[in-house]
Amino acid sequence: MAYKVIDFEPNTKLLNPHFEGYKLRLVDKQNANEARADSAVRLFTPDMTPIEPRKLANNALLTYDEVYSRVHYNHLFCGPRAGSLVYVDGAGNVQVVSSSDSFRTLDSRPIFAIPEHGGGTALPGYPGVFCLNAKVILVFDGIERIYVLHSKSAGGTEDAQQWIALGVFEIGVGSVAAGAAGDDERHRMYYVVGAHVEDTPKQGSVIRLHYCYKISKDEEKHGAGTSGHGLGAGAQRSSATADHLVPTFCIHAIQIDLPTCVSPPAETPAATIPVMPTTTVHTLHSHAIPAYCEYLPYNKYVLGVKDGVVLDDTELVPQIDQQRGDFGSDVQTRYSAPYYWMQTSGDVTVCIELPTKIGARQISCVLSRSTLTIGFTDVDECAAKHTFDNAALFDHIVADESVWTLENGSVLTLYLQKTRENVRWPRVFGAEDGVLETMDPSEFASIRDRLEKYTSDHIEHVGPRTGLVRQSAARALDQDNGGEEFDEEQSLEGGQAVIFSLRQWSTGQAEASSTGGAPDWLCASFPENKGTSCSDKQAGNKEDNSALVCTLPKVCMKFDVDGVVFGIETAFKRVAAAASESKNAEAKANHMGTFAALAYIQASKREKRFMYIDADMSVAVLAESHRRVYIYHQIRETNARSAVQNVVDLGCDTEDANSELLGIQLVGRVLVVLRRRSLCCIDLDRC
Repeated sequence: MAYKVIDFEPNTKLLNPHFEGYKLRLVDKQNANEARADSAVRLFTPDMTPIEPRKLANNALLTYDEVYSRVHYNHLFCGPRAGSLVYVDGAGNVQVVSSSDSFRTLDSRPIFAIPEHGGGTALPGYPGVFCLNAKVILVFDGIERIYVLHSKSAGGTEDAQQWIALGVFEIGVGSVAAGAAGDDERHRMYYVVGAHVEDTPKQGSVIRLHYCYKISKDEEKHGAGTSGHGLGAGAQRSSATADHLVPTFCIHAIQIDLPTCVSPPAETPAATIPVMPTTTVHTLHSHAIPAYCEYLPYNKYVLGVKDGVVLDDTELVPQIDQQRGDFGSDVQTRYSAPYYWMQTSGDVTVCIELPTKIGARQISCVLSRSTLTIGFTDVDECAAKHTFDNAALFDHIVADESVWTLENGSVLTLYLQKTRENVRWPRVFGAEDGVLETMDPSEFASIRDRLEKYTSDHIEHVGPRTGLVRQSAARALDQDNGGEEFDEEQSLEGGQAVIFSLRQWSTGQAEASSTGGAPDWLCASFPENKGTSCSDKQAGNKEDNSALVCTLPKVCMKFDVDGVVFGIETAFKRVAAAASESKNAEAKANHMGTFAALAYIQASKREKRFMYIDADMSVAVLAESHRRVYIYHQIRETNARSAVQNVVDLGCDTEDANSELLGIQLVGRVLVVLRRRSLCCIDLDRC
């Protein structure tokens, strides 16, 4: 099928190439235990059963993605009302935390006790709480059951709300993954990806939920679920996926109808909680647990998963290759740029793919301290697109140590040695030409490997000085080992892009998708109580020209050493006069702001457990597994050279001093940190 492309393209005007680093600042924790109004850090020890995350048996077989998900699991959740939070204590009680004075004091009360789960086949995961609105809460027991809680009072204070168990439903229904019977039997572990409650004209209120689990060996061969869009027995993998990873996870989309009349007793025994039927709407397959799932009006949702969803030939991650006609003209232009490039701390490599094979004698290349000139002799095809006449470079280079090579007569490669090391170039030339640093690191490494064979007859090398070519090329090839500060292979995390796709709820079919060339994933924004923000925009006087624009929670992506923040926006345009008709959707990603050097900084935090940005893009938070929390405020000035790294060390003379940081959430301008026996509130305006 023809995809509409969601293009995550950074705006170079929002990048700061002059930024040099952060200055350390320790936040004073004095009087933290006294919870004084003037304290930046306040500690609370509510009457709670200590939180004890569930342990797995030593013989539990999990994928790397499952282990990563458990290590970085956030045990603190948004509450049903603005300013409230929820956690599950060690006894399985769902506790709601609220404050009436900007978290100078805290109130905590239990609203539901999760019944003990007897039997079943699923591995014990972590419990989760999903507050869908002020009236409906989903409580996942971490195994197979999800309880639907309903508020008896829509108004009043948090303390006035009473919650009743409306029903319970199961996910997975006791399926067992493939494996030998007995002690070596491997069970599934279920992960709730996202949930949403919506009022529909025909069905009333319904809950829409995605969950996933690791696929068994049999399902890898024969498929799972009943949806025609799954990778079932009849589905054919294209050659593009033959050498790719085998799908590891199955993603189920299910729907649960909420009863219109709510009248069970206030205290419903676990044995009498009614069972709610579920409907499987569709299934998808992926290589990883989804990192992003947000719901939209008109039966649409946006899913973000590493390496994308893998289904049949119509659902493969779109690649910009011979099928460029399926993509928008803006993306075609981007991928038909006159060159592509990449940089290290000490050099810039520019590759130009020539339209026809030529010889080195047909090229005239002059590298000066600040300019580049490239000309061609008797090759009109190359001259029309790849001629540079005294083009000013972004920054100065060492001309005598910069070289160019011609490989196979069709790839012209320039190695530009930076005069100022560790200065990052946002573009190659002084004038903005829209060509971003798009060369894939693996492709760059491949080019370097080929250039090591300088004795090959297929590579012609020419430079300012005859004996300099081998020396400069060798230094460029060894740059990964020499440039310790900007060594992306060793210092920066990831390399996997999260592919975002706009999908139909009824079928799971993708209507738009990002490409594998998008920046890599760093983190999501803190969840908010209000969820998706939608507003009407009138394009004309007629109703048919109206559009509903929805802004989804922001995401932070890695671009070089920076963290760039994108907002995903969808616009629904009416295609029929009737309001009940479905609408066509257009999705785009807007670069909203930048956290300078955040990608580089976060990679140095080897004990990092949590990482979020706030919805206003004013602050980024990193929390280690024990004690330390790092706070970075966004620098609004694009020419700032430094900023402050605020460090809060939560270690103190208390019983909970060295316990794990189990969860973090943001309430207004207060960062709340959950530990085994305590809660810590950090005033961001004082950090």
